[in-house]
Amino acid sequence: MSSSTEIDAAKLVEMRSQDNDAKTFARRMAVDYTKPTAQLKMAVPRGVTVPKDNSDTAVLDSLKGLRGKEFDIAYLQQVALAGHKKAVEVFRNEADGGQNADLKKGRAKKALPTIEGHLHNQQPR
Repeated sequence: MSSSTEIDAAKLVEMRSQDNDAKTFARRMAVDYTKPTAQLKMAVPRGVTVPKDNSDTAVLDSLKGLRGKEFDIAYLQQVALAGHKKAVEVFRNEADGGQNADLKKGRAKKALPTIEGHLHNQQPR
């Protein structure tokens, strides 16, 4: 899941959720994803291919028609859990075998603990 999806989904939480914990989590996602995304865009050297960070419209569209508890459950499943599982996998792959040393050792390894923390905080207990 892209950082843009996380940020856009967080905006939907503010409008559609009635759960304060979901809103707090979404605000944290917006903050935690906005800064590294901007840093990555500025730090990418010429010639390095970085995947586009477009929002996943299928995920966002599936959330837009929902409100309240139904929205919260879908957000938790699609963004907080499934999205973070995908993000952890992508960042681990980049940290372990990325093509650019700055992205591999710097950005990916620095961001990975934060993303893993997001996932851990949303796991059912």
